[in-house]
Amino acid sequence: MSRKRKRYSPLDQLRRSLRLRRWGTLCALVALVVGAAAAVTTGLSGCQSTPERVETSGTRVNGVNGEPVVRVRVRRAVPSVEVAAAGGLRIGPGGPEAPAAQQRIMPGPLRISHDGKQFVLAPAHGEPLGWAVPSLLISPAQGPTLTVDGQAYPASIALHPANTSSIPPFAIDAINHVPMEQYLPGVLSKELYAAWEPQTYRAQAITARSYAIHGLGGGRARKFDLESTQASQAYLGAGAHQKAIDATRSTRGVVLTAGDDVLQAYYSSCSGGVGQDATAIFPRQKDQPPLRGKMQGDWGKQSPYFRWAIAVPRQLLSRRMSEWGKANGNAISRLKLILEVRTTATNPIGRPTQLTVFDQDGAAFALSAEHFRFACNYAGPSAPGPTPSALPPLDSKHMVRSSHVAVTVTQNDVRINGAGYGHGVGLCQYGAQAMAKAGHSAEAILQFYYPGAELRQAY
Repeated sequence: MSRKRKRYSPLDQLRRSLRLRRWGTLCALVALVVGAAAAVTTGLSGCQSTPERVETSGTRVNGVNGEPVVRVRVRRAVPSVEVAAAGGLRIGPGGPEAPAAQQRIMPGPLRISHDGKQFVLAPAHGEPLGWAVPSLLISPAQGPTLTVDGQAYPASIALHPANTSSIPPFAIDAINHVPMEQYLPGVLSKELYAAWEPQTYRAQAITARSYAIHGLGGGRARKFDLESTQASQAYLGAGAHQKAIDATRSTRGVVLTAGDDVLQAYYSSCSGGVGQDATAIFPRQKDQPPLRGKMQGDWGKQSPYFRWAIAVPRQLLSRRMSEWGKANGNAISRLKLILEVRTTATNPIGRPTQLTVFDQDGAAFALSAEHFRFACNYAGPSAPGPTPSALPPLDSKHMVRSSHVAVTVTQNDVRINGAGYGHGVGLCQYGAQAMAKAGHSAEAILQFYYPGAELRQAY
């Protein structure tokens, strides 16, 4: 009589396949970090780009009932989109209560816009059709994907008016409604290099899933949950490569938790060695031990931005910071010529949380470290519209990559020495890759970057 093989959940499989003598691994990591910390006492760090945070109430891990659908905004306030699918398009009013009888099968491509009163569906040949509904939900009549402006996306696309006023120009948002496990490969393929290690991909899959599930905690009142850019998580859509698909499948439903909450597991490109507290970046963020800054050593040293230095013309930087202040209602709008920049607050391990800018008239303007970075990188209005910027474009040689900086003002320039790329909270992608290459498992990588967090099966 044959014995039945025990079936393991993805979390159990992950633990079994990635087990690396946990205590030995963690002791080795602690030793490495302690040794590296001594060499980074003056280091500057951070991570990739700071999310455009939408505050949510969070998600309890036991409140996740099956695989969720994520709503990802893939076009923001555009005049129109072109939608197509090989077997035609199934189009109907959006919303859970829309009757199926109102759906139509239409050939593509369709150029869809909004005139302030109704959606306008213009085929390649023929007369445009007006449809006065609050939103449209579009899915492929056959097959798994459809395209928006030539880019393939799985599942379906919802279109919403981007503004509800009666004043042109009118614009629309396109939002991909996609099951979580179809969404994640498109994130991994965009966030990581294809040649990176499988364990890096598995760690990123769990991190990205946790971040996305936490983002659902705001409920369905909003029309979208996440952006498709680094404002949330970069997202390719369809067309993910096999390594990303495998990492998603092998960790299906596994998330990081802090207590009973799914962790909003922030991550970015390079930390430069010194992590930031999430509460220093997002003032309404719940203080959780896994999201506090820690010394991370030199794991991320392969990043081109592990250490960096720039010199920005003093007049230009003063203008950028003043214009950022005007656009954001900040007192630094009154800034004259920069005289000095000081670090005036740090987190417990020495990473700046506040910088104060002094001008030649004796005025002082205190900014959070991240707002200081934003002000330095301000290039003009980002909202759609014809408003021209009075500022020259921001070029890479003048970009402040991180808010962990030391600033010196000279007669003509502001010289900034920094490290890392972005906000510095949570996992550092370059560091995760170095750890994976050194033989550490995805589980060990996550324990290192989110100390105290647990891996749990959400669905």
